Amino acid sequence: MILQLHNWRCFEQADFGLPTEPIVIVDRNGSGKTSLLSAIYSLFTGLPFPETKFIFCLKQNTTYFGLQILNQPKAWFLNGKLSSNNHRLTTKWEIPELLHLDFAKQPVSTKELQIFTYLPTDNYWLTLSRSDKLRVLDDLLGQIYGPDYNYNLKRLQQAQTQKLAILRHCQQGNQPLDYSLYLTYSQLLFDHSVKLWHYRANFFQFWQTHLPKLNTWLERSYNDWQIYWEITSPSGHRQPLASLTNPTWEPPDWAKLANQELAAEKLLYGAQRDDFKIWCNQTDCINVLSRGEMRSLILFSKHLASQLNAKPYTIWLLDDVFNELDSSREQLILQTMLQQASWFVATATKNLDYLSVPKYSLSDLLKTAKTS
Repeated sequence: MILQLHNWRCFEQADFGLPTEPIVIVDRNGSGKTSLLSAIYSLFTGLPFPETKFIFCLKQNTTYFGLQILNQPKAWFLNGKLSSNNHRLTTKWEIPELLHLDFAKQPVSTKELQIFTYLPTDNYWLTLSRSDKLRVLDDLLGQIYGPDYNYNLKRLQQAQTQKLAILRHCQQGNQPLDYSLYLTYSQLLFDHSVKLWHYRANFFQFWQTHLPKLNTWLERSYNDWQIYWEITSPSGHRQPLASLTNPTWEPPDWAKLANQELAAEKLLYGAQRDDFKIWCNQTDCINVLSRGEMRSLILFSKHLASQLNAKPYTIWLLDDVFNELDSSREQLILQTMLQQASWFVATATKNLDYLSVPKYSLSDLLKTAKTS
């Protein structure tokens, strides 16, 4: 598969030949490894790489970018262009319904494919602020459940923005609350929250059931793995769910909540206010696990997530994944990933000769493209 990048992050113009087998790209920091991973992800999904935005993918001092797969029977590309005032970026994404991928024996439907990512910042997932922790969770659940989860998340965010605008207009202008409009967006926020809550309940339950298997990855034995998931109550306060199994939700008293939100000058209810923690040995795991063990926990959790809503073809894109792990854990994780991945692209900065997987530098892949 030949991937062409134009004005994408650090690349002005580059053609990369991507091998059919799982690979590790070994190169120095700042060489463009993450830029290549993000281009692969965006071409397959039409979305920016997790924790980024398309506008930040523009090479400095340019106004448009282009990504393209060159050896497909039908057009497969992603383009982006800045508006004349250089504030708004518009994108166009086109992907064939059937993909001719080198690692598959027959054309692959886009509905049969899922892509999972790992970023170095994921290591700090469970130590982040509540809102940032939730953002990483939403990225992961979007990768698991696909368009339906992302659609409900987007609509939730739109309803959240509209509700906040109504509250601020009321506060700043010393105007009475437009209750009918407030109720409309409150109901939308609740409806989309419920849909997200059902997805999250499914994931958390699956996660908690399988967490004891993590001990194999950690090469140590920890007990009493528990996930504590907190949602907002109808009174606007977060409280842990007594059970992760089939929880139900009822809409709050909107009139009462409106007065509380006006007084607090913020939204007090909805899936955007969730929080969660993982406990082991009767305490928060962030106080128990080492940095290397935390990395194993995150990788295990993402590997587990790929099995929850499994599709015939799975691609893993793992950025700088091998730091802070000893060689035995690296080989265990790599072996596990390879067993269930249709294709695998990882990056690293250190020598990994002891790993039995093909390794390339970026210049190797550029040479491959020129001779293909």
